[in-house]
Amino acid sequence: MTLLFLLAFLGGGNVYEGRVVRVIDGDTIRVAIGIWPDEEVTAIRVRGVDTPELKAKCPEERALAQKAKAFTAGFLPAG
Repeated sequence: MTLLFLLAFLGGGNVYEGRVVRVIDGDTIRVAIGIWPDEEVTAIRVRGVDTPELKAKCPEERALAQKAKAFTAGFLPAG
């Protein structure tokens, strides 16, 4: 299944089809988007969302970051 992305920075709210490659953390994903040659993979940050960091020093923050990543992965369609 593919996901549609609104990439405002590419000009005027165009919609492009993309495939989620990897969930990096709770607010960033890597996506293969076919508008670039060879379906280039790029990181996309979810606008308006800021989750705890996976590399935080605080164990509680790291645990919350893992929960946020799991939520994002579960929210997106498989593949």
